[in-house]
Amino acid sequence: MAVDGQEKKAAKKEQPKKEQPAKKKEEAAPAAEAPPAPKPKDPLDALPAGNFVMDDFKRFYSNNDEEKSVPYFWEKFDPDHYSIWYCEYK
Repeated sequence: MAVDGQEKKAAKKEQPKKEQPAKKKEEAAPAAEAPPAPKPKDPLDALPAGNFVMDDFKRFYSNNDEEKSVPYFWEKFDPDHYSIWYCEYK
């Protein structure tokens, strides 16, 4: 009798282990089958690109005095594609 009890316990322990990996595969399958959502288009991509290179201005400004940097900015600034804003904070 002791052998029968041990066999039943061993069989019960083995069954849940076999069922759990099957459930994981079933759960993973629907997620893998779902197609990725389409990426929304950025409305700013339709705008034309400006010719003002901000990185060049940043480099010029940080390496030169303000006397040279301000005229450089107004030479290179593209008012058709960029704007300048002034704000005051409390």
